[in-house]
Amino acid sequence: MKVPQCLLVTVQGEVVINAPEECPEAAMELFVREKQFWIYTKLGLRASLRVGTPRRQLVSGEGFPCLGRRYRLILVEEQETVLKLARGRFRLLRDEAAKGR
Repeated sequence: MKVPQCLLVTVQGEVVINAPEECPEAAMELFVREKQFWIYTKLGLRASLRVGTPRRQLVSGEGFPCLGRRYRLILVEEQETVLKLARGRFRLLRDEAAKGR
């Protein structure tokens, strides 16, 4: 009888079983039940390592990651659009900062 060969808990918290196509579903269920403690341990570890995203403030000088780089914010009094990236900085209308998310 073919049995599952590998069990993986992904970064997203999904449990993935690597088994031959002809492996019976009952064998996969038994395999997962036998590994249940290991699965919950890995899911618990993942949850304990999760770091929350820091809350950003829309003030001049605050840094924001975008497309692999970090850009600082500058609040401006007037410009053509509410937000734009110019000369290596995010430029945001000061009046719109209170509405920003």
